[in-house]
Amino acid sequence: MKGIGTDIIEIKRIKQLNHRERFIHKLLSEEEFRLYQSFQHEKRQNEFLAGRWAAKEALYKALGSYCDGKSHKDFSVMNDERGKPYLLSPTIESVHISISHCENYAVAFVIWA
Repeated sequence: MKGIGTDIIEIKRIKQLNHRERFIHKLLSEEEFRLYQSFQHEKRQNEFLAGRWAAKEALYKALGSYCDGKSHKDFSVMNDERGKPYLLSPTIESVHISISHCENYAVAFVIWA
């Protein structure tokens, strides 16, 4: 195994952001932004943003120095047809991502095998 990472965030922190639009454009890739826009309800949008934040923070921890000079927006985490998250870009072999959320928290776990 090359690295592991995990992160957790309170969803209410996303809901209470003062500079929400700036945060969104710093966090989401173009592909993720299109997916975010497809959600009709603010609750689902907040869960999505919190999950992507946690996933990208976990990626930074798992990938370590590979992330030097890269921003959150440089990573694109998408979901396959069954909902399983995966790293669309950059292309890195053997990166496994899990994202989960409940009423109050979003958590992500990344393994780079």
